[in-house]
Amino acid sequence: MKKIKGEVVKLGGKNQKYEVSQRKATHSDFNLKDESRDIILKGFSVFEAVKLILPGNFDSEYSDALLLHVFMAVHRIYFSEQYEEISSRRFSEKEVKLLNKVKDIFNDNELSINNSELQAFGEYLTLVAN
Repeated sequence: MKKIKGEVVKLGGKNQKYEVSQRKATHSDFNLKDESRDIILKGFSVFEAVKLILPGNFDSEYSDALLLHVFMAVHRIYFSEQYEEISSRRFSEKEVKLLNKVKDIFNDNELSINNSELQAFGEYLTLVAN
């Protein structure tokens, strides 16, 4: 702290007043805001659509967990960080139909979900939808 105070004195003297100016938004800030808003909106749209296709016995206590899973999946897809080869489990015909609907939902929201990410989603959905 002494060293910093010494440098301040050297630069402007002891009694100089410093004003804190508000940082002006840059072009990249606007892009970041737009991207953040886009991710949130896509995440919520995917979440709502996925909830609608789940079987009627979907337990609402899992709703928050599903919301988080969807948002994280959207984030991974958006930033090209999807799962890679995490599971080789075979899904039943009924589960495959559900996963194809999930894939369509992601595609409708301009999110290209890969098979590994879709399988991770399938693992999760089989837990909450049974």
